[in-house]
Formats: sequence, C-alpha cells, structure tokens
Amino acid sequence: MAIINLSVGGSPAEIGLRALLLLVAFSVGYTLVQLVQVRLLFWRLKRQGVPMMPYSLLFGHIPVITKITFGLPKDIHTNYFSQLIYQNWQGLFPGRKTCPPIIYVDLWPMGPPMCFTIEPEVAWQTGSADLPRAHKEFVKPLTENLDIASLEGAEWKVWRARFNPAFSPKNIVSLVPGIIKDVETFAGIFRKNAGKDGKWGEVFTLEDLATNLTMDVIGRAALGIELHEQTDGPSKLKIALMDQIAQCRLRFSIIDKIWSIDPVRQWRIARNKAALRDELYQPIIRCLERKGDGESKTLVDQAMKPLKSLIAEKALPPDEGFIESVMAQLKIFMFAGHDTTATVICWTIHVLAKHPAILDKVRAEHDEVFGKNPSKLKETLMESPHLLNSLPYTAGVIKETMRLYPVIPPLRKGSPDYQIKDKETGMALPTEHFDLWDGIRSTSREEKVWPRPEEVIPERWLTTNPDDPLYPTKGAWRGFGNGPRVCIGLELANTEVRMAVAFLAREFDIDCAWDEWDAARNYTGPKEVMEGHRCYQNGTGTAKAKEGMPIHVASDLDQTTGVRVYVSQGVAYLGLPHLSYLFSIQQPFTYWTLSLAQGGTALASPCCYPRVLALLLSMARHGLSKVKTGCVTCKIRRVKCDEARPACNRCVSTGRRCDGYVAPPNGTYSWAQLLRVCPPPTQNASESELRALSFFRGVVAPVLAGPLDNYFWTHLATQLSHQEQAAKYAVLTISSLYEKFKENPMDRLAGEKNLFAVSNYNEAIRHLRTTDNPETVLFVCLLFVCVDMLRGECKGAIEHCRHGINILNASRSKSKFIRDHLEPAFCRLGVFPFFFGVRPETFPAMEIGKPAPHAPYKTLAEAQAALDPLLVRTIRFVRTADEYRLGDESSPKPGPLVMQDREEIDEALDSWDAAFRLYRGEKAALNADCMSERDVLIIQLLEMKWIVGKIWIDTCLSRGETIFDLHLDKFQRIIDIARETDILLRSSHEKHPRAKFTFEMGFAPLLGFVVVKCRSLRLRVAALKLVRTISHERESLWDNSTLLSLGRVLLKVENDVHLRCDDELEDVVDNGTLPPEGMRIKARRCRRRRVSCPGAMAA
Repeated sequence: MAIINLSVGGSPAEIGLRALLLLVAFSVGYTLVQLVQVRLLFWRLKRQGVPMMPYSLLFGHIPVITKITFGLPKDIHTNYFSQLIYQNWQGLFPGRKTCPPIIYVDLWPMGPPMCFTIEPEVAWQTGSADLPRAHKEFVKPLTENLDIASLEGAEWKVWRARFNPAFSPKNIVSLVPGIIKDVETFAGIFRKNAGKDGKWGEVFTLEDLATNLTMDVIGRAALGIELHEQTDGPSKLKIALMDQIAQCRLRFSIIDKIWSIDPVRQWRIARNKAALRDELYQPIIRCLERKGDGESKTLVDQAMKPLKSLIAEKALPPDEGFIESVMAQLKIFMFAGHDTTATVICWTIHVLAKHPAILDKVRAEHDEVFGKNPSKLKETLMESPHLLNSLPYTAGVIKETMRLYPVIPPLRKGSPDYQIKDKETGMALPTEHFDLWDGIRSTSREEKVWPRPEEVIPERWLTTNPDDPLYPTKGAWRGFGNGPRVCIGLELANTEVRMAVAFLAREFDIDCAWDEWDAARNYTGPKEVMEGHRCYQNGTGTAKAKEGMPIHVASDLDQTTGVRVYVSQGVAYLGLPHLSYLFSIQQPFTYWTLSLAQGGTALASPCCYPRVLALLLSMARHGLSKVKTGCVTCKIRRVKCDEARPACNRCVSTGRRCDGYVAPPNGTYSWAQLLRVCPPPTQNASESELRALSFFRGVVAPVLAGPLDNYFWTHLATQLSHQEQAAKYAVLTISSLYEKFKENPMDRLAGEKNLFAVSNYNEAIRHLRTTDNPETVLFVCLLFVCVDMLRGECKGAIEHCRHGINILNASRSKSKFIRDHLEPAFCRLGVFPFFFGVRPETFPAMEIGKPAPHAPYKTLAEAQAALDPLLVRTIRFVRTADEYRLGDESSPKPGPLVMQDREEIDEALDSWDAAFRLYRGEKAALNADCMSERDVLIIQLLEMKWIVGKIWIDTCLSRGETIFDLHLDKFQRIIDIARETDILLRSSHEKHPRAKFTFEMGFAPLLGFVVVKCRSLRLRVAALKLVRTISHERESLWDNSTLLSLGRVLLKVENDVHLRCDDELEDVVDNGTLPPEGMRIKARRCRRRRVSCPGAMAA
C-alpha cells in the first residue's frame, strides 16, 4: 500500500518517509537474501566434510571470532584473526592432527565469505596463481581501476613491462642522490624534535613524518617534482590524495553499498579527482615532451621512453586516455608508498628501539660500510649510492620486521578452477565465492616455521645453508607478495627504508612515548594493549600502527665529540662505578669514550637506564668471560678480537704483535659451514646460483688478487653482483670456472658445471648489452678478462683488456669509482698482453687520469700505484726495442729520442726504488713486529717487479744474451726474496690450501724470468724449485706447468741437464760455468713474406 501511496503523491514529508521505509525494507530484504545464500554455502561445505570451525546457521562464525577476540582491542587489524585462529586450531578443529591449509570464515554481514590461507606453501601457491584481484572497487574512487594493481591480463602485462625498467635496481640507484635530500630533511625534523644532552624531546607521531617522507620521495622519483610535504606541507596534492583515499572502502555489507552512492561522497570524489588532475597533469606533459637522451631517471621518463619518441614523430599531443592511465599509475604508487612504505619505516624503527642489541649491530654495520663519522653519510652516499646494497644485516632487520608486522596481506578472488588440497584428508577444498586472504600473520609466530618466532633474529636472513635451523621456510615470508604480481616498487621501498634507518640509527635514540602522548591529549581512559604492547597493528586496509605510533627522540650522538652522554650518567645512577674502568678499556663502539662522556653536565633520561644496564652487563660478560675465538694475542689479553686476517686490526693498531690463529682440526668444518655467507636478503637467485655466489665470496674472491689487496674482489665484486645483473652472471661464471679449474675431466659433474658456466656467461653478455653505464661496462669487462684467463683464452683476455682501455681513453669525465678502482686494475692488466704476442703499436696505451703518487709514499697502496704505470711504460719500451734487439744487422740503431726515453724510464725506476726504500725504513722503525703477512708479501712482490723492470730496461737494446750475466746479483736478490716468501707462505699453506688461480700477476712470471734469462744453473734450479712452492697453478695467463716444462727444456739445451721429472731438481749440481753465447737460446723476430707460385693464388 505504501508503494501505491508513493506513486499517487502526498506531502513531501510523507513521500520522504515512505522512501526511507522502502529503502529500509529493500536493505533488510537484500541482507536476508544474502544471509541465506552465504549461510547455505557454508552449511553445504560443512555437510561435505570440509574442515570448518564451530558453525552457527544463524550467526555463522561470529560467535567463534567473538570468543577468541574477547578482551582484545576492538580495532585490531584483520591480520590478527588468522593468527588467533591458528593459535587455537586444536580446539577449533577437534579430531584433526594438523591445522587445515585454509580456514573458512563467515562473518556476514560484517564481511564477505573469506578463506585464510595458513600453510606457507599454500599461501605462496595462491599468490602465484592466475587469480583475479578481489574488491577492485576499493581503489576505484582513486584510480578508476586504471592502475597497475587493478588491471588484468594483457593490459596489466603492457603496463608492468613499461614500468619494470623504471623500478629496476639500476634505475633506483640512480635516483638515490635525489632521495638523499628528502631523507636528510626527514632526519633534520628528528634533530629538531630531539631532546638535548640525552633528554627526550617532545612527543609526536612517527607515521605522519614517514608519510610526508614517502610523499616527497615518490614525487621526486616519479615525476622529478619537489612536493616539500615535510617542510611546507600539506600540499594541495596531498590534501586531495588523502581525502580521496578516505573515500576508498571495501564494500562488504549493504551499509557499505549505500554509503558508496552517498551524494556528498560522490561530490568529494569529483572534487578530489579534479584537484589531483590539476596537480599531476602538467608534470606528466612535461615528462612526455621533454627532449634529450634519457638523462632523466624519473619513473615516468623511464617508463614512457618508447612512447615519447612516437609522440615526437607524429607531432601530436598525447592521448587524454593515456594521460589518465599514467595519472592512475602515479596515484596508486603514491597510495602504496604512503600506505605501506611509511608503515614499514615506522615498524622498523619500533623494532630497533625495542632491541638495543640489534641497534648496536646495525650501527656497527653502518660504521663499517659508510665510515665511522655519521656526519659524512650524505657525502658518502652521494658518491657511492650502491653502498645501500651492502647492508645485509640492516636488510635482515627490515625483513624480520615485516615478518613480525606484516603490512598488508595480498587479497585474491577464488575461482571454480582453483582448489587447494588438504594433505591430511586428501580432499580438494573449493575457493569459488570466497575472498582468499593471505593469513601471513598466522604462521609468523609458529615455531615449526620460524624457530624462536617471538624473537627478532635478523641473522635468519643471512644464512644460505638449508640445514641451518634458522634458514627461512620456503614461501613463509611474503612481505611484498609473490609470483608475477609481486610488488613492483619493492626496490624503491627497500631503498627508502634502508636510507631512513641509515640516517637515524647512529644519531638518535627513539622510543614509544605513550605516557607523554596520553598526557598531551589529557587521556585518562583504558589503555588497550595487544600481546602486551600498546603499539599494535590496527586499521581496515594496511596494518598501521596504533594512533600513528607516538614517539619521542633523544639525540644519541653528539656530532662534535661523538659521545653518548647518557652512558656515564646511567653508570652513576645504577651505582656501577666498577664498570667504568671496564667501559674505558673495552671501547667496543667507535665513538664511545668514558672520559668525554663524564665531561657532560646534563643528566640522562631515566628511560635510558635499563638500556645502559643491558649494555654494561653485555660488555662485562664479554670482558670477563673466556675469549673463545680470535687471535692468540687477544685470547691472552682476554679482549674482543676483530679476527682480521692474517693479523687482527686490534693488535696492529695498538702496536702489538699478532700471534695469529690456532688452526681448527681437520674436518672441523662442514662444506655447508665453509660456504655460508651473508648475501643481501633481496638477492633473487636459484639454489645453484646462491651456492656459486657463496663459493665466490668465501673461496674465490679472497684469493683472486694473489698477495695484493683483495678489496676489489671481496667487496666491490660481491656488492655489484647484487646490483647489476651482468656483474652477477659474470661472477657466477668465475665461481664455476674456478671450482672446475683443472679438475678431473672424468668427473661426472664436469659437464654440468661447464653448462652452468656457459649459460651464465651468455646471460652476462645479454645483460651487458642493455646497459650504457660506463662503470658497469668497465667493471664487467674486467670480470670477462678474468673469465678468459680462467679458460686459458689468451686472445679473448687481450681483446677484453683492449676494449676496456679504449673505453677509459675515450671517457672525457671519469667518476671517482673509475679513478680509484677500475683505472688501477686496467693499468696492471697493461703488462700481460706484451708477453703473449701483442705489439705496442697494436695495443692502446692507457691514459692515466689520476696522477701517480709522488714520494714520499705514505702507504703501500701509493707505492704500488706509482710502480704499476712505470712497469707498463717499461714493457712497452722493451717491446718497441725488440725491433732492433731481435732484428738482423741491417736494422737501424736506436735514435737519440729512444735513448732519452730509456734514460727517463731508468731514472724513474731508480727514483721509485729510493722512495720505496725510505718508506720501508720508516715502516720498519714504527711497526717492526706488527706488519701483516699481506703487507710483507706486497713489499716482496713490488721489489721483485722493480728488479725485473731494471733488468729489462738495462738489457733491452743489447742483441747478445751474455749481457744478462752482468745482472747475476739482481737475479740472486730475486731468489733471496722468493725464499723469504716461501718461508712466510709455508705455514699459511699448511692451514689453508693454495689457491689454484690468481687474476693478478704474482711471483710465478717473475721467477719464470729468472729461469729463462739467468744462465747460472744454481739460480735457475732454485727458481724452478720456488715456482713449485710459492706460485699458483695459473697466475693471470702464466701456467705453472708451462713454466716448469720450459725450465726443463732450457736446462737440457743450455746446461746439458736432463730431467725426467721436477723431483730430480734436488740432484742437480752446479759446476759454476755459464753456457757460451752460441749455446744459449735466443729469440728471433720472424717476418712474413708473400710468395707467388705459378698457377696458385698468392699466399
């Protein structure tokens, strides 16, 4: 009757009342119909034997959820539901031996039918499956579902492919200098709000600051615009974006559906959409119309490269529909950044604040990677942004944080074709009509999945050994999702979080400040806690921190004195003066000194005292207990040893002699322990690749440099292998080739290893073709030289070396990385080609951009940097002089310019020797007993190289071989040095097997020079013996076996000594005579002639 009355008319009030009643009736009817459909769906499943929690046909699972959440805060995040169900599964599923792989939950009308995926394997499988996105209407007010998160099928693939290069690790690293400015502003706000002299500052919410930071970073990274949200915000863009996000809501119930058509809401959506378009349209147009060679690294520039050229060619304005799609992508990036990245920053800082021991390890890692002065962090990162990828422990902290505080669970829609098998019953569990929620929090506290689950253990992300109890279960961690739709912005998010931690960790103490927060709001109501903490995850979408995580900050680092003031005050307050002496002698942290701390006049905040006590007790435990590891000297002194090899830095820095380390008994370590490493947690690699990378870091990298400094291989190569794909695959190739170097050809794994090496070499070449970064090209070029040396490919190694030097010479401006690391490496490589058939006129001379160090030398590195280019110049001159030395009598004699050049080289060698002797004398006087084994080896190698260079330059213009007899004293000195080296290495070789291959030229070629050019039988035999004991199987391209074979031939021809094997060298007796000129083997220069034969082509 009401409907009829509505149609015939009435007063406005009556019509409004009837319409309202009609709406209520419709809502009730709709709810009842949906209620019946949902309840019958679950009831049918229960009748079919599907594992189900206690179910009410009237109320569904609402009574069960109410029971397990009784007494908990009403606003806890949905993530907690799966955790609470999993923790009580034995009572909820009586009779089962295991928890079901998925748990069906009916909370209608408060939510749709849903399934929580519980088992990690099932959750990983669901995330990787091709299932539709659930509730795409959630972001429709923001993006009209044009965003990459809402798109499906071919259209999603197109946009994903466009943005993949923009979010690649390489491009993200290029954005780091700009991001540094925003994070520095972020740290500046902390500095402004921090209390002075160890006192806590005013309380504020961390989420607001982190949100502003992520907005600034995304604005700069995506469009190259500076939003200044942290300093001048909120901007119009942020106001419109945040209000539009507030209009996004999951439509579970009829109330949600009615709210979605609210006219006021629709007006706000339209207003915000217009405001966002006004703010984003022009920057996008500028990006698309910007001309140039792609120097801009913003996300839009990188993603739109293919389309920009097309727009320019047609001279047409870009399509409006396309512009809307680009804006949709930017808005979803901003939404994800403010919603997830900011939240991860908050929880990571929370974890560090609650675990001082972990914070200390993070600080120590940052000291090691960035340097011990935090004020230099910006300068260091601007110069070497790749260092952010060298923080494995920090990355482990972030992943552990996301394990304990998962931000947002992936949500998929079930499908009739997708079913999940119950391993206990064998039943196929349906997913159709259900929302599939990733119950990621359900197993985050499960002992079987995560050993010691309640503890924060970053070390679990550093192990690659599957037998390690801490090794993560496959599929258990899904912080950024998984499968094809894994979060595209994970690299940018990781970079931003790491940088935020880097700028805050060493300068501030941060802690939650709930009491101060309550006082500031005059709040006296009940204090809700979850798992014993007021700071818990709440919200309906992203699992954010309760009330934005109120915190206060104390300046933990005095920038001028580098003193943690509250430590000394805490010692006094706790009445532990007897620990003061221990604190002063231990000095475990780089900038903690008790004397300076006691100079402070301010009192520390009492909240610091528990941490001070924990710190001091930890120090007392380490200082008073038996030292189980470290060098012999540090064990005797009962102090912490840094375990640097061959001599620990603690002994060397204090002027003590390091007595080395006690070798463990044979068989102490398993292969898994020997190959255990700490790769960055973001390393995406197969098990075979992880093993090869581990083998490279633990076995190959430390030995490739031979006796020289191995920083290039142990640090740079391993760092770049995680940053550049071409470098990664080249490193994998080197690792594989080294492992199978000269191994048994009948080994059943030889073919498999060779295939692994070849496939990775091809991948390295493929990835190298896609980069135009000169640093990457040059670095991988060096790795390719190493690959060819391992393979014994002389021509390939020379060509790669030639190519690298040509690139260096063509470069107008060289970065510090190139000048400091790549130029010296290519300079040293400039020697070996001239011993394998290369002529100076066919091989480029390297133009050194960085001048060689001048005397006096302050370090061994300076002495080496001065000698290397001098030796290259020497060998080039020697090979140029071969034209005369190896020619016939008709060859022209060297002119005055040649002789002048020779004199200059000779004088330069003498000057270097004088400076080097001065350096050695000063070092011997200062540290007579503290010189490391590596330093001694470098000194010996440099002296041997210098002697060989002197003999080269003195004999290169003589056609006779007897001239070398004038240098027997120099040959004798080479043998003496080699014998000293043999004694030094003998004990080392007893503890560690000798390396099979070294990239750098070591002692073998220098001893080989003695074998070839010294005709004294005594010295020649001594050189051959030493080649066997101190050289490696291959050094650069010089083969140990080839040198020994050559030596036996020379002994036979020139000294009339016949050897069947090298062991007979011990029986050789020298009669003191030198072979005459006619008996000596002499090189000859061969010239090709063109010969014509009748009836044949010219040869």
